Amino acid sequence: MINKVKTAILLSAGLGTRMRPITHSIPKPLVKVNDKSLIETVIDSLVYYGIENIYIVTGYLADKFSFLEKKYFLYITKIMKQKIIYLHFMLSKI
Repeated sequence: MINKVKTAILLSAGLGTRMRPITHSIPKPLVKVNDKSLIETVIDSLVYYGIENIYIVTGYLADKFSFLEKKYFLYITKIMKQKIIYLHFMLSKI
């Protein structure tokens, strides 16, 4: 029997220094390409392929990720100075 992967961890805590000056005001995962942020593109793909639990580890400008809470119905938990964002999808409702 093959175990299906149901959980993903997205590491999104870097400073994005190589993308300066774009990343002075927004974290790299929130940089938009074709009107969609990089992290939203990844989240949508993970959901499409059946991933039910997604953890996003944030650090730099972590508060900028808060819009994901409403958009993807997720929970945000602060752990120390970082935020761990947990997304749980009811795939039958998506």
